[in-house]
Amino acid sequence: MKRLPFFLSMGSCPRRCIYCHQGEITGTYSVPSPEDVLRTVSAFDSPCEICFFGGSFTCFPPEKQQQYLEAVFAAPSGSTVRFSTHPECISGAVLKEAGRYPVSMIELGISSLDDEVLKACNRGYSGEEALASLRTVLDEGFHAGAQMMIGLPGQTRESSLQDLRRIDEIRKGHPVTIRIYPCLVLEKTPLAELWREGKYSPLSVSDAAVWAGKLLN
Repeated sequence: MKRLPFFLSMGSCPRRCIYCHQGEITGTYSVPSPEDVLRTVSAFDSPCEICFFGGSFTCFPPEKQQQYLEAVFAAPSGSTVRFSTHPECISGAVLKEAGRYPVSMIELGISSLDDEVLKACNRGYSGEEALASLRTVLDEGFHAGAQMMIGLPGQTRESSLQDLRRIDEIRKGHPVTIRIYPCLVLEKTPLAELWREGKYSPLSVSDAAVWAGKLLN
């Protein structure tokens, strides 16, 4: 099934993370409207997976979430929808509403489960709170995804491995898809200022490959 991604650049994010500037990533600050999504999916002639990335999807007001999700019913029969969101915006009520749609995956931007790393990155939650949100997604029967990062301020390889162990402990046989993102220094971010001040050193390409490889093993 073809994936049809829509990038909701920083849409409804509850705060600015130290490493994030999605305008620098995408080269645009525009966000597709629900109407834009509807027009695009209506033109497809085969089932697709509609993907909402980039923002904190379930932090949008319920009405806005519904407007985006309704597009799946305009797509060819058999289409599904997936979205990424912030751990703070997961609840039973949110997932009950999501259950009205053919959701293929709910991805949580977890980054790390190390409380000191999360604090340094201005993520706004603890490792236990992130795990609780992930557990809620799994308990409600959804396929969960965890977006993890490596090379964050204060992060170590061992803390990343411990993150994976903690996720494995709570999944109880349910599938969890892990995506690993090496931390990059983007212009117009607080992390870029720390790098210029000599207070942060990004991973080299080879170090990132070795670190990610250890997590995959």
